[in-house]
Amino acid sequence: MMSEPIVQSAVDSALVAPSTGGEPDISALAVALDRDELVRQIGLLPASRWPWGVPQEVQIQVLSCHWEPHCTLEIVLRTQSGCHRLTGKVYATDHRNVYQVMERLRQAGFDPEAEFSIPLPLAYFPSLRLLLQERVEGMSAKEIFEHGDVRQCAPVCAG
Repeated sequence: MMSEPIVQSAVDSALVAPSTGGEPDISALAVALDRDELVRQIGLLPASRWPWGVPQEVQIQVLSCHWEPHCTLEIVLRTQSGCHRLTGKVYATDHRNVYQVMERLRQAGFDPEAEFSIPLPLAYFPSLRLLLQERVEGMSAKEIFEHGDVRQCAPVCAG
């Protein structure tokens, strides 16, 4: 008999508190931090989208909240095949179009094996307004353009 996976969460909920005053209301973003619902949604994904198995432990950390509004999360999932670090973007409104554009870009050749790529979009969960994508280490294109030196910018600009 298999036991139920143990799911834990480390959530910095202080950054996702209801807004006050003139700030956009991002209190709805806290819904996406429901680890049980996240595990349930992942369990509904086809194996082609989620080949790592059922999460046994979930850790969620808020990386940043922007006033567009969306919050960026680091999500670490431990499964039988190991730990998987992902990036989650939680939106105040439905942004499935972001996932659809990323998926089209991947299909057009901007996949992880290409010289120039985007993070692999894994899923968009409408009920959570959560875009789940692979976590990519390194500087983003925006950071390269804003803070990179000529050597870092040249390969990006030459294309």
